Amino acid sequence: MPGPAPAPPVPACTGDSDRQHDLDAAGVEGHGARARAASEKKPAAPASVTLGELLADPEVRADKKSAFASLYARWRLDFDGTKTALGCERGRAEGLECLFKTGTWAKLRRYNVPAIIELSAPNGDRRYATVVALGEDTATLDFGGRRYVLPLSEVDRYWEGPFIVLWRAASVTASSIAPGARGKDVEWVRQRLSEMDGAPVGGRQRDVFDEDLRSRVMAFQRARSLVADGIVGEETLLHLSAGARDQRIPRLSETGS
Repeated sequence: MPGPAPAPPVPACTGDSDRQHDLDAAGVEGHGARARAASEKKPAAPASVTLGELLADPEVRADKKSAFASLYARWRLDFDGTKTALGCERGRAEGLECLFKTGTWAKLRRYNVPAIIELSAPNGDRRYATVVALGEDTATLDFGGRRYVLPLSEVDRYWEGPFIVLWRAASVTASSIAPGARGKDVEWVRQRLSEMDGAPVGGRQRDVFDEDLRSRVMAFQRARSLVADGIVGEETLLHLSAGARDQRIPRLSETGS
Protein backbone atom coordinates (compact mmCIF):
# COMPACT_ATOMS: atom_id res chain seq x y z
CA MET A 1 0.00 0.00 0.00
CA PRO A 2 1.26 3.50 -0.74
CA GLY A 3 2.44 5.40 2.28
CA PRO A 4 0.65 8.43 3.73
CA ALA A 5 0.67 11.60 1.65
CA PRO A 6 3.43 14.04 2.63
CA ALA A 7 2.31 16.76 5.02
CA PRO A 8 1.75 20.19 3.44
CA PRO A 9 4.59 22.66 3.94
CA VAL A 10 4.36 24.68 7.15
CA PRO A 11 3.84 28.41 6.46
CA ALA A 12 6.70 30.66 7.39
CA CYS A 13 6.45 32.03 10.93
CA THR A 14 4.95 35.48 11.20
CA GLY A 15 5.04 35.66 14.97
CA ASP A 16 6.55 38.00 17.49
CA SER A 17 9.96 38.28 15.85
CA ASP A 18 8.49 39.57 12.59
CA ARG A 19 6.17 41.98 14.34
CA GLN A 20 9.05 43.26 16.44
CA HIS A 21 11.06 43.81 13.27
CA ASP A 22 8.22 45.93 11.86
CA LEU A 23 8.00 47.99 15.04
CA ASP A 24 11.74 48.57 15.09
CA ALA A 25 11.60 49.72 11.47
CA ALA A 26 9.16 52.48 12.41
CA GLY A 27 11.90 54.63 13.99
CA VAL A 28 14.09 57.15 12.22
CA GLU A 29 15.95 54.45 10.32
CA GLY A 30 12.66 52.94 9.17
CA HIS A 31 10.94 56.18 8.16
CA GLY A 32 8.27 56.15 5.51
CA ALA A 33 5.43 53.70 5.12
CA ARG A 34 6.37 51.58 8.15
CA ALA A 35 6.39 54.65 10.41
CA ARG A 36 2.92 55.59 9.20
CA ALA A 37 1.73 52.01 9.66
CA ALA A 38 3.02 51.98 13.22
CA SER A 39 1.20 55.24 13.93
CA GLU A 40 -2.10 53.70 12.82
CA LYS A 41 -1.89 50.53 14.94
CA LYS A 42 -4.56 49.78 17.53
CA PRO A 43 -4.26 51.57 20.90
CA ALA A 44 -1.41 50.28 23.02
CA ALA A 45 -2.02 48.10 26.04
CA PRO A 46 -1.08 49.42 29.51
CA ALA A 47 2.68 49.31 29.97
CA SER A 48 4.13 46.42 31.97
CA VAL A 49 7.25 48.48 32.67
CA THR A 50 7.67 51.82 34.36
CA LEU A 51 8.57 54.99 32.53
CA GLY A 52 11.77 55.18 34.55
CA GLU A 53 12.78 51.77 33.20
CA LEU A 54 11.97 52.83 29.64
CA LEU A 55 14.02 56.01 29.93
CA ALA A 56 16.97 54.10 31.36
CA ASP A 57 16.88 51.41 28.65
CA PRO A 58 19.41 52.20 25.87
CA GLU A 59 17.41 49.99 23.48
CA VAL A 60 14.38 52.30 23.69
CA ARG A 61 14.42 55.01 21.01
CA ALA A 62 13.92 58.07 23.17
CA ASP A 63 15.99 60.51 21.10
CA LYS A 64 14.58 63.64 19.52
CA LYS A 65 14.88 62.40 15.91
CA SER A 66 12.83 59.30 16.68
CA ALA A 67 10.26 61.48 18.44
CA PHE A 68 9.98 63.69 15.36
CA ALA A 69 9.60 60.61 13.16
CA SER A 70 6.68 59.48 15.35
CA LEU A 71 5.16 62.96 15.36
CA TYR A 72 5.32 63.30 11.57
CA ALA A 73 3.91 59.80 11.16
CA ARG A 74 0.78 60.96 12.99
CA TRP A 75 0.49 63.70 10.34
CA ARG A 76 1.02 61.00 7.66
CA LEU A 77 4.39 62.43 6.66
CA ASP A 78 7.78 60.74 6.33
CA PHE A 79 10.77 62.06 8.25
CA ASP A 80 14.41 61.17 7.57
CA GLY A 81 16.53 62.33 10.47
CA THR A 82 19.72 61.63 8.50
CA LYS A 83 18.92 64.40 6.02
CA THR A 84 18.17 67.26 8.42
CA ALA A 85 19.19 68.02 11.98
CA LEU A 86 16.21 70.32 12.45
CA GLY A 87 12.97 68.41 12.77
CA CYS A 88 10.78 71.46 12.16
CA GLU A 89 12.15 72.00 8.64
CA ARG A 90 10.38 68.90 7.32
CA GLY A 91 6.95 70.30 8.11
CA ARG A 92 7.40 73.72 6.56
CA ALA A 93 7.22 72.28 3.05
CA GLU A 94 3.76 70.92 4.00
CA GLY A 95 2.53 74.15 5.58
CA LEU A 96 3.23 73.00 9.15
CA GLU A 97 4.97 75.01 11.84
CA CYS A 98 6.53 74.02 15.17
CA LEU A 99 5.43 75.63 18.40
CA PHE A 100 7.73 75.26 21.42
CA LYS A 101 5.89 75.69 24.71
CA THR A 102 5.89 74.78 28.39
CA GLY A 103 2.64 73.75 30.00
CA THR A 104 0.50 71.07 31.57
CA TRP A 105 -1.71 68.19 30.45
CA ALA A 106 -4.61 70.65 30.47
CA LYS A 107 -2.80 72.79 27.90
CA LEU A 108 -2.06 69.79 25.69
CA ARG A 109 -5.73 68.80 25.87
CA ARG A 110 -6.75 72.25 24.63
CA TYR A 111 -4.38 71.98 21.67
CA ASN A 112 -5.61 68.41 21.10
CA VAL A 113 -2.82 67.50 18.67
CA PRO A 114 0.11 65.07 19.16
CA ALA A 115 3.12 66.53 20.95
CA ILE A 116 6.76 65.76 21.65
CA ILE A 117 7.51 66.03 25.37
CA GLU A 118 10.98 66.43 26.87
CA LEU A 119 11.67 64.04 29.76
CA SER A 120 14.45 63.80 32.34
CA ALA A 121 15.84 60.27 32.61
CA PRO A 122 16.80 58.89 36.05
CA ASN A 123 20.47 59.66 35.25
CA GLY A 124 19.62 63.25 34.30
CA ASP A 125 19.82 62.83 30.50
CA ARG A 126 17.20 64.47 28.31
CA ARG A 127 14.91 61.98 26.58
CA TYR A 128 11.92 62.46 24.27
CA ALA A 129 8.56 60.80 23.67
CA THR A 130 5.60 61.55 21.41
CA VAL A 131 2.22 61.85 23.11
CA VAL A 132 -0.21 60.27 20.63
CA ALA A 133 -3.31 59.93 22.83
CA LEU A 134 -4.67 61.24 26.12
CA GLY A 135 -7.16 59.48 28.36
CA GLU A 136 -8.71 60.81 31.51
CA ASP A 137 -5.78 59.61 33.66
CA THR A 138 -3.35 58.15 31.12
CA ALA A 139 -1.12 59.17 28.24
CA THR A 140 -0.05 56.97 25.32
CA LEU A 141 3.64 57.60 24.63
CA ASP A 142 5.35 56.55 21.42
CA PHE A 143 9.07 55.70 21.45
CA GLY A 144 10.24 55.02 17.90
CA GLY A 145 7.04 53.15 16.99
CA ARG A 146 6.56 51.34 20.30
CA ARG A 147 3.63 52.56 22.35
CA TYR A 148 3.04 52.48 26.09
CA VAL A 149 0.00 53.59 28.07
CA LEU A 150 1.19 55.21 31.29
CA PRO A 151 -0.51 57.01 34.18
CA LEU A 152 -0.23 60.80 33.94
CA SER A 153 1.04 60.84 37.52
CA GLU A 154 3.95 58.61 36.50
CA VAL A 155 4.89 60.75 33.49
CA ASP A 156 4.76 63.84 35.70
CA ARG A 157 7.77 62.53 37.64
CA TYR A 158 9.93 62.95 34.55
CA TRP A 159 8.20 65.79 32.67
CA GLU A 160 8.52 69.41 33.76
CA GLY A 161 6.33 70.80 30.99
CA PRO A 162 8.40 71.41 27.79
CA PHE A 163 6.66 70.24 24.62
CA ILE A 164 6.59 70.73 20.84
CA VAL A 165 3.46 70.61 18.70
CA LEU A 166 2.97 70.90 14.95
CA TRP A 167 0.18 73.06 13.62
CA ARG A 168 -1.06 73.85 10.16
CA ALA A 169 -0.27 77.49 9.50
CA ALA A 170 -3.36 79.66 9.27
CA SER A 171 -4.38 81.13 5.92
CA VAL A 172 -3.42 84.64 6.97
CA THR A 173 -0.63 87.00 5.99
CA ALA A 174 -0.08 88.73 9.34
CA SER A 175 1.49 87.10 12.41
CA SER A 176 -0.76 89.20 14.66
CA ILE A 177 -4.24 90.58 13.95
CA ALA A 178 -5.42 93.35 16.25
CA PRO A 179 -8.48 95.60 16.60
CA GLY A 180 -8.57 98.16 13.81
CA ALA A 181 -7.09 95.77 11.23
CA ARG A 182 -8.76 95.39 7.85
CA GLY A 183 -8.65 92.84 5.05
CA LYS A 184 -8.86 89.12 4.29
CA ASP A 185 -7.15 88.16 7.55
CA VAL A 186 -10.00 89.66 9.54
CA GLU A 187 -12.56 87.83 7.38
CA TRP A 188 -10.70 84.57 8.09
CA VAL A 189 -10.89 85.18 11.86
CA ARG A 190 -14.63 85.87 11.63
CA GLN A 191 -15.20 82.73 9.59
CA ARG A 192 -13.19 80.51 11.94
CA LEU A 193 -15.01 81.81 15.02
CA SER A 194 -18.35 81.30 13.33
CA GLU A 195 -17.47 77.69 12.42
CA MET A 196 -16.41 76.97 15.99
CA ASP A 197 -19.09 78.72 18.07
CA GLY A 198 -21.97 78.39 15.61
CA ALA A 199 -22.78 82.09 15.77
CA PRO A 200 -23.31 84.17 12.62
CA VAL A 201 -20.20 85.63 11.01
CA GLY A 202 -21.56 89.07 11.99
CA GLY A 203 -20.29 92.54 11.28
CA ARG A 204 -21.62 94.92 8.69
CA GLN A 205 -18.06 95.26 7.44
CA ARG A 206 -16.70 91.76 7.69
CA ASP A 207 -13.18 92.78 6.78
CA VAL A 208 -12.93 95.22 9.71
CA PHE A 209 -11.71 94.17 13.18
CA ASP A 210 -14.32 96.06 15.20
CA GLU A 211 -15.28 96.02 18.87
CA ASP A 212 -17.78 93.20 18.38
CA LEU A 213 -15.10 90.96 16.89
CA ARG A 214 -12.71 91.88 19.71
CA SER A 215 -15.31 90.72 22.24
CA ARG A 216 -15.73 87.41 20.40
CA VAL A 217 -11.96 86.89 20.26
CA MET A 218 -11.65 87.59 24.00
CA ALA A 219 -14.44 85.10 24.78
CA PHE A 220 -12.66 82.50 22.65
CA GLN A 221 -9.37 83.18 24.44
CA ARG A 222 -10.91 82.92 27.90
CA ALA A 223 -12.56 79.60 26.99
CA ARG A 224 -9.09 78.20 26.21
CA SER A 225 -7.25 79.80 29.12
CA LEU A 226 -5.31 82.12 26.81
CA VAL A 227 -4.44 85.74 27.59
CA ALA A 228 -7.73 87.49 26.81
CA ASP A 229 -6.30 90.59 25.14
CA GLY A 230 -8.49 90.53 22.03
CA ILE A 231 -5.43 90.23 19.78
CA VAL A 232 -5.13 87.23 17.46
CA GLY A 233 -1.47 86.30 17.97
CA GLU A 234 0.44 83.04 17.49
CA GLU A 235 -1.31 80.98 20.19
CA THR A 236 -4.79 82.22 19.30
CA LEU A 237 -4.08 81.50 15.62
CA LEU A 238 -2.98 77.99 16.56
CA HIS A 239 -6.18 77.34 18.51
CA LEU A 240 -8.31 78.72 15.68
CA SER A 241 -6.48 76.49 13.20
CA ALA A 242 -6.30 73.36 15.39
CA GLY A 243 -10.01 73.60 16.08
CA ALA A 244 -10.84 73.27 12.40
CA ARG A 245 -12.87 70.24 11.35
CA ASP A 246 -10.03 69.03 9.17
CA GLN A 247 -9.61 65.26 8.85
CA ARG A 248 -5.92 65.78 8.08
CA ILE A 249 -5.28 67.01 11.64
CA PRO A 250 -4.41 64.16 14.05
CA ARG A 251 -6.03 64.35 17.48
CA LEU A 252 -5.12 63.32 21.00
CA SER A 253 -8.79 62.84 21.81
CA GLU A 254 -11.79 62.52 19.55
CA THR A 255 -13.86 64.48 22.06
CA GLY A 256 -11.37 67.32 22.46
CA SER A 257 -11.96 70.80 21.06
